[in-house]
Amino acid sequence: MSELPDGLYERLVDEELQELLAAQPELRPVLRSLDDEAQPHTYARFVFAILEQALRIKRAEDRPGLINRILKLLAATDGLDYLGRRRLLAESPRLLLELGRDQRSRPRPKT
Repeated sequence: MSELPDGLYERLVDEELQELLAAQPELRPVLRSLDDEAQPHTYARFVFAILEQALRIKRAEDRPGLINRILKLLAATDGLDYLGRRRLLAESPRLLLELGRDQRSRPRPKT
């Protein structure tokens, strides 16, 4: 287990963080409740970070399957069945770059 440095955190307390806090009783954490309005964004950021970490570890060919398993789990939740249509179609997903009614190429933004 690593030590937590002093500083500002906006991190959900999960099992790992709880163990780190318990291992350092000299630290005085400042905690607050998560209000209803902030929950979707905060939970989404939490899951995003974990999912990105997991996807980096997985082989490229295994990533779409992992995503589809997560979507299947979400779609099985009452009221979220429409998410089943968001499954990736192929083992090697394609990215839509542009859409138009003519053959001309649209300029790409420089960012």
